[in-house]
Amino acid sequence: MTRLGSGFLCGLYGLSLLAQASEPDKLLHVVGDHAPPFRIVVQGNCSGIYCDVMQALAKRSGYRLKFSEVPPKRALMMMEQGQADLMLGPNRSSEREQFMHYLHASFPPANKAFYVRPGGANIQRYEDLDGLLVSVEAGKKFFDQFDADTRMRRDLCNDSLTALRKVAAARSDVALLPEQEGDWLLRREGLALQKASWVVAGKPSYIAFSRRSAQQDAIPALEAAFLAMQADGSLQAILARYR
Repeated sequence: MTRLGSGFLCGLYGLSLLAQASEPDKLLHVVGDHAPPFRIVVQGNCSGIYCDVMQALAKRSGYRLKFSEVPPKRALMMMEQGQADLMLGPNRSSEREQFMHYLHASFPPANKAFYVRPGGANIQRYEDLDGLLVSVEAGKKFFDQFDADTRMRRDLCNDSLTALRKVAAARSDVALLPEQEGDWLLRREGLALQKASWVVAGKPSYIAFSRRSAQQDAIPALEAAFLAMQADGSLQAILARYR
């Protein structure tokens, strides 16, 4: 090879390295708690409805994912400060919209259910909660009337399983959590609890992007990938795996 040809190839290689160095790292940092069957986090790996969908979206969009398991309150703080890019499944609120951009893509609504001991409180309407101690996972929203009720007696727990266990141990009267998560945990943990007859209709859950994320360019690609998954049936196939 001539010296000129060798120099030309070296120049191309140098330009290639420069392009790679200047290309932003296509890594999205996802934060959230272990909340089966929506998010099943094991040693830094996440499966479940929301995570399986997000994995597919990232693959179609050319992004890599990093999952961090943190409590809801810390996840929201990280999103507000730009220490994370994404949350999967948060409900929408005007307060959260100050620091999170909600994608048009949304997951099916998650109904909220109450779990009590057999023979315990008979919850058929909101007023039946009066005077009861309600165990909930700290940092989560449930439904407007409950979230805004300053007189409600709340027992804030680190996670939903702890909330259920407190009811089973008679340390609180009722646990409130997403119905699909509550049913999942009862089956797997064998807790002697039952679901109250009153179930509150849920609101859509979203993919939320931190407004301080450096990866804003990912939003259009993720939106397009979500629409494609809806059209080709792959989104419905993931949802069906966890019914």
